[in-house]
Amino acid sequence: MEKAQAISDLEFIRKTMRASTRYTNIPPLGYLLSGLFGLAGPVYSWLYLGAEKVADPARIEFYDVFTLGVAWLTILLAAAFASAVFSVLRAKGLGKSAWNSLVARMLGSQTPQLFAAGILTIGMVAHKQYSLIPGVWLISYGLVLFSLYFFTGKDHLIQSAVFLALGAASLFSQAGVSLILLAAGFGATNLFFGVRGLLKEKEVYETGPAQ
Repeated sequence: MEKAQAISDLEFIRKTMRASTRYTNIPPLGYLLSGLFGLAGPVYSWLYLGAEKVADPARIEFYDVFTLGVAWLTILLAAAFASAVFSVLRAKGLGKSAWNSLVARMLGSQTPQLFAAGILTIGMVAHKQYSLIPGVWLISYGLVLFSLYFFTGKDHLIQSAVFLALGAASLFSQAGVSLILLAAGFGATNLFFGVRGLLKEKEVYETGPAQ
């Protein structure tokens, strides 16, 4: 009986710990896929443009901008979709609804930043200020993460600081370095927090009752 009770208590603790992280962060697999997409974007941009255009954005033509715009929009939608799918699956596993007033407020808080990032991107393209785009994207996403911090936890605050720092550095860097910083933000940072999340979940599942 004592063993059965211990197992029951352990399962309750595990479910409680998982539930407590429901809105702390995107599920780890969502981070990992977003990180892979985030790495694919800068790599594709570098390969598509070539070393000369990367080093001298003035050489970039309109059709280059259009092609890269479609590629990055696809990456954004794919990353958002992956994060949404894994969030829904996590909510289902916890027996909770994936959509409620908290989620609505979280998404609503991000809308102005995303709108501003889109308008700024269009403006930079119109004035051929392509080298500034990575920095603006990084800073804009850093602001999105900061707004999420008020609903979630310190992980988003840390991520926000990383993206804001990378964005600031990108604005004062050469074009090629900006792409590397873009990969460090949307790629490496997301991958890091994905792996970190998986390790934390593994720790929760492997934690046994106190002896």
